[in-house]
Amino acid sequence: MPSKNTTHYILLDSVNTLSPADLERLLRAIQQRDQGMPSRVRVLTIDITKHNKPDIKAFIVEELKRKGIFQGADEDSQRRKTMVEERLWVRSNNSYLTIQQDLRKVEEIITSGGTEEELHRVLHESSTDPKELVRAEIEGLEAMLKAREIEEINELLVWVIASDESMLLVELEAALFLRFKTVSLQPLDKKITGKYSKIFTLIYGKYLALKDHVRDCVVAQRDRPRQSADDPKITATISITNGDLKLVQRFFWDLNHYSFLGGFAFEPTSDQTNVGQRKIQVYEADAHLEIVKRTFDILSQPVVDERGKALVPYLMRSLTTHLKALSEVTGLDELQPPDKQFIGSHVYEMFNEGDVIERNWDFCYAVRWYERDDEMDIFWEWLDDPVAIAGLGPRDKRWLAELKKDKKHRNSGLLTPAMTMVARNWLQDTKWSTFRVFRWIRGFLRLGAEPQQEDRTTVAEQTGKSDTGSGRIIIYDNDSNVRKILKAEQWCKQLLGVTEVDYTWCIRLGDTYADVREYDAASEQYKKAAEILQAQDPIDKEQLRDVFKTLAEFATDPDYALEYLKEAARLDAEDVEIPCAMLRQCITSKNEDEARVSGTQSTLLMAMLSTALGKGNEIDMLAVFNAVFSVVSSSAELRAIFQHEMEVAIVAARTEGKNEELATLLFQLASDLRECLDTIRERVAEEDRYRLDFIKQSAIDRLSMVYFDRAIQTEGEEPEADVERLRQVHMDDPAAKIPKSALASLYSIKGQRDKARDISRAEIVEAFNILAHDDILNDLDGFVALRNLLNHTGDYENALRAALLLPELRFDGTVLTTLLAGEGPSMEAVSEELVQYYDRECPDTDRHWESLTKLWREASRLADEADAASKRAACLDRVQKLLAKLEREIECSLPGNTCNRYWDYDNGLHACKYCYNVFLCNGCWDELRSGKAGKDLVCSSTHAWYPLPPWTMEKYLQTCQGLVRMKTDNGGEELVSVSEWLGTLCEEWGLSKADWDFE
Repeated sequence: MPSKNTTHYILLDSVNTLSPADLERLLRAIQQRDQGMPSRVRVLTIDITKHNKPDIKAFIVEELKRKGIFQGADEDSQRRKTMVEERLWVRSNNSYLTIQQDLRKVEEIITSGGTEEELHRVLHESSTDPKELVRAEIEGLEAMLKAREIEEINELLVWVIASDESMLLVELEAALFLRFKTVSLQPLDKKITGKYSKIFTLIYGKYLALKDHVRDCVVAQRDRPRQSADDPKITATISITNGDLKLVQRFFWDLNHYSFLGGFAFEPTSDQTNVGQRKIQVYEADAHLEIVKRTFDILSQPVVDERGKALVPYLMRSLTTHLKALSEVTGLDELQPPDKQFIGSHVYEMFNEGDVIERNWDFCYAVRWYERDDEMDIFWEWLDDPVAIAGLGPRDKRWLAELKKDKKHRNSGLLTPAMTMVARNWLQDTKWSTFRVFRWIRGFLRLGAEPQQEDRTTVAEQTGKSDTGSGRIIIYDNDSNVRKILKAEQWCKQLLGVTEVDYTWCIRLGDTYADVREYDAASEQYKKAAEILQAQDPIDKEQLRDVFKTLAEFATDPDYALEYLKEAARLDAEDVEIPCAMLRQCITSKNEDEARVSGTQSTLLMAMLSTALGKGNEIDMLAVFNAVFSVVSSSAELRAIFQHEMEVAIVAARTEGKNEELATLLFQLASDLRECLDTIRERVAEEDRYRLDFIKQSAIDRLSMVYFDRAIQTEGEEPEADVERLRQVHMDDPAAKIPKSALASLYSIKGQRDKARDISRAEIVEAFNILAHDDILNDLDGFVALRNLLNHTGDYENALRAALLLPELRFDGTVLTTLLAGEGPSMEAVSEELVQYYDRECPDTDRHWESLTKLWREASRLADEADAASKRAACLDRVQKLLAKLEREIECSLPGNTCNRYWDYDNGLHACKYCYNVFLCNGCWDELRSGKAGKDLVCSSTHAWYPLPPWTMEKYLQTCQGLVRMKTDNGGEELVSVSEWLGTLCEEWGLSKADWDFE
């Protein structure tokens, strides 16, 4: 057994042969270990070629001996052996890989009966060029692989070479199926890491990429004009050896004779599909053409095969990339008329009716070309080409000519047929997601909007006037969400000729407002829908019920929500979801008396719980159970009913073998959490356990806190037993956070902080790794983890400091000015320009996120215009990094666990010292300590807390500047950098801050 201070050396050979992505993953895996006791890790990079000269020479001698190459005692063998040894050494650059490749060439020459001259030429040719080595490996593959395998490699090359993004394996598997119409028995990832590994590599295990220098070796250049795929191609080679003139004349005479008499009536031959090319290569222009043809072929099909669907979203969103590449090819790569006409006719079909987009709507979620003038112009590159549209009819050409007359708005005109279909599906049909459809309308109406232009007219005014006098409605970036939806609705009314809306129109519009969290506007539309439905005769009760249920969801006032639910209940007394929702609203509004009036009879109570059990969303399920608990806990009568019915249900589930339901009921009753866990682990089928992961984890968490609470409330032998039980829960599931944090808190309470730190040491090392990494975008995760770890190891002062590094986003003129001033005098000119832009373009100081993104766009625009090597570009780059860090803070603000009040400038929170990530506002904290029902499901009145005071602008600016307030030795306070604070934490935990370069 090694001693504590043993140093372990791990030697990793041939690291230089890894791709950059693989090398990065290897180093990250070494640095971010999470197993065992963390200790200092040093990664040394040694260029072994500077130290292995004797080993290389010995290796050459041994390899020649092992392979039996020139081992004879005669003079020629000895001379050749000496020559080979010397040349292998000179050419090797001390690389074993190079020697092995050269030895293979030597063996091939010997076994093929080659001459000494050939051997001399091979060993003296330049082999230091890595491209030559790669090219040799590819030639080896061409000789070794089957024709079908080479075709498969070339198909993969089409996508890797021409794609504008990294392709996923699942997309490429779909591409291979669409190309060959079969599914290989061997998974693609096995081929990539196996027989195709000399060409391809995997990034993050799921993206395909080319190995270094492969692209230069597989992308071919044309030496003759291209032929269209539609052109007939016949090639033949006739070789005649040992024949005189008479024999040759006779052969061609017979050839001519048979062509006249039999017309070369060939007999049908066997399947030719295995006859393929033996060359691994691709023409880049051909790759783009193949992708475009594949795209249009799929889009024209009524149904896409399930095995090819994974590729279609890429084809839809990247179509313009490949069309643009084909429009720019010149010289020998230029497309022939048949290919141009194929593209032109299919581009026209895409927009002429809208059927293509409607049929393939499920694959359009990532499409953006419909909202970008520059990308729409790419389609026009083809529609403007007389050759490409030569096959269109007179009517089609007239339509295009009419669109071209209004050059400024021809993109909108081209899209209008498709957008008519989209508008109909937005507000007159219910099959498609409202937000996705609205996004298309919104993007379409942005076409032609001038950058930085702001529209201050009303929607009604805009329909009556525009820059063209045509009543065009344009959506601008500065428009609010409500205004954007209003404009889109008005445009749809004009386009579809709608003068009076129906309830479907109102519901779809309301859902769109809800999608952007404009719930007041959403409620207004649903109220209109309710009025329309109530005026019908007969009334569609089911539809009206659903409208009232949705109004209850949108209501911010629990009393209003309850009234809507009562209306829904009058329309459908059998819908158990309604009393479930009513019960939750009563609890939210602290109206337990009304909650007990209706919906708590034994049969209905259990119907509600059964409904909760059937919910796919575990959070919704727990919300119903928690609401029921809140009601029954304050009434002995209801508590008895609930206890009895739950026990009956548990017995029934146990008897009938409904193990999933049994585990859930045991968890909810909390009578035997151990049996709940045992049921999941031992009685539920392994393939079904994933459905109970939430219940299992919740049971582990609740059981941990049961043992924790018992251990801190009693003395003697029993608490020690509970400590052991808690330790066992942690050992059973060491990855679970709550058992580990509860055990650490227990050790801290007992004054055993070293034990608390020992079980948390690996996690704090991981947190330091995150915070030491150059990527500032994941600092949020590091500070969240750090706050929890410090909290549960009893270091509450530093836990508060970590919490203060998790602010809610705030962005106004004060923040901008302060942060830019902190970047130094070199930023003065850029700072003044950006502050002026903010004052001019961001009048609403409460729209922090919108102001931040708007300023970020402006900084990005200015950076694009600046000389890349200038000081101005460097300053703007620093600004963008600063804004990127601020942007991450939008998700930082800590919420209260029971009321969703956030830690902000008006509300402070109380953080539990023992529970994992539990925060309560002042009101909820007072209720918990007073013993009121409900909050015990979150925490316990026996726990200890520390306050998180409301935010101040001073604290926020310090956080944004990366400063932490620390106590000094004389009792005062000082501001230090985050790095220096992290360094002090390292020292307190017995870790070396040098390992992370902390101050």
